[in-house]
Amino acid sequence: MKSHTSSSYREDMLRMVSELQAQGVSRYTSAPPVYRLAWRLGFRVKPPLYQSFRTRAATMGVAFGILMAIAQWLLPLNDTPFLLGRTLLMTTVMGAIFGLTMSLILQLKIRRLRLPQLTSS
Repeated sequence: MKSHTSSSYREDMLRMVSELQAQGVSRYTSAPPVYRLAWRLGFRVKPPLYQSFRTRAATMGVAFGILMAIAQWLLPLNDTPFLLGRTLLMTTVMGAIFGLTMSLILQLKIRRLRLPQLTSS
């Protein structure tokens, strides 16, 4: 297995995204902003269409949950005080639902594009 620096790994991922875009996959589906941020920060995460269902659901669910928790902390939408326990429970449930739903939607797109099925990543 060849060794990649962070920048060459990012370039490889962006090339994969370009190939998906050539097949008509939108930029936000082939590499959502949170994935692009992860690549810039040096994390080695594959584009969502090249991840397993489980990995994709967990990645998207955790990212969504964290962003929702931050938003609830910074932007209270009502007069109810910020309660850490309630916020953690609510964002965990919302993250799980979001992650599973997005992973299922992307799984259908993978089948339509006839990309290889991955069992782990």
